[in-house]
Amino acid sequence: MQLGAIRPSERVLDIGCGSVETSLLAASAVGAASQLTGVDISQPLLALARHRAEGLANLRYVEADAAHCAFAPEHDLLLSRFGVMFFDDSASAFANIRTAAAPGGRLAFVCWRPVAENEYAAMPYEIAKPSMPPLPPFDPVAPGQFALSDPDRLHGIVAGASFSAIGIEKLDGVMRMGATVEEAGIQATSLCPTARALAKFDDAVRARVLEAVTEAFRAYPVTSGQIACWLVSARA
Repeated sequence: MQLGAIRPSERVLDIGCGSVETSLLAASAVGAASQLTGVDISQPLLALARHRAEGLANLRYVEADAAHCAFAPEHDLLLSRFGVMFFDDSASAFANIRTAAAPGGRLAFVCWRPVAENEYAAMPYEIAKPSMPPLPPFDPVAPGQFALSDPDRLHGIVAGASFSAIGIEKLDGVMRMGATVEEAGIQATSLCPTARALAKFDDAVRARVLEAVTEAFRAYPVTSGQIACWLVSARA
């Protein structure tokens, strides 16, 4: 939100808005006289977003894929919290997102750095591997959480979409995985790359992995893991 530097009366597009948390913060920053549009492909998440934003006239939601949606070039800020890593063709998607920006409009989003730098993802995957049959190598650029983790590739995609003044900064933090070790185990095995690997195997393998990951969280003082992200900014 700080990177976006939202100002009153700006028009904001929230890409991959999900269940509205980021949209609500942005809508509060721009004020009632402006307009915030959230776009997402998930019907259940948008239903929840509309419920949470009920009564706020400056919020609207569109069920669409931002990679193909026909945007009007009217937005002062294109904002996304972990919503731009899942496109089948990132270069084409960002080129389409660029069409939503007004002249001089800003882009601000956060995405994940490599798996190895994200303890919440790397730790469960390493624990899971001995409990599963041999796995093919993890594809770091496949659509998913870590598709934009390589900074050179990330810069190339954004620049290739005709954005300028591109900034890519590190952001580190801690993510709470659950109130209990059992919740943390379920959450950790539901995220990539562990979840993608487990999808190939049967219930017995999944149960064995869940037990091992849950047990590993007992060694932690809190049920959380280190996270490593990129903060990306640019101008249209």
